[in-house]
Amino acid sequence: MLALPPASLGSYAASRRSTFSSGGIVASAGDITSGDLSLPDVAGGLRSSDGGAALSERAGEEVDFTGFVTKDPGAPADEFLLTRFLVSCCVADAPSVNVRVVGAPPGRFKADDWVRVSGKFYPLGRDVIVDASDIVAVERPKRPYLSP
Repeated sequence: MLALPPASLGSYAASRRSTFSSGGIVASAGDITSGDLSLPDVAGGLRSSDGGAALSERAGEEVDFTGFVTKDPGAPADEFLLTRFLVSCCVADAPSVNVRVVGAPPGRFKADDWVRVSGKFYPLGRDVIVDASDIVAVERPKRPYLSP
């Protein structure tokens, strides 16, 4: 019998690691209020009240995020978490950033599929939702981990 470890930093790892809410990712409110909104912006924005307020000001804006699919047990069939790891020092300490994608075609994407999601962005407290207008399968990026 051969036993192999799960793929590094995929949905298995995401389900067993901390999210950005307990990581040391910080983004200034000024960085969040202008330009394209990124997953590191989301992660850092949820760490402070100023950052959360800056994210709230961007509610309803179009975003374009790339990450891998993570499934929450009991989630509706048309929802999944878009997940990415943020590496500032080393992979062993990388927290994940998740946004809940709603409006996905039921059953089309499975855990660990890489996708690009476009849609409207809505921060709701500690939750971030993307109401998907387009979801496209993509190849795993050459640099799958983000840097803050």
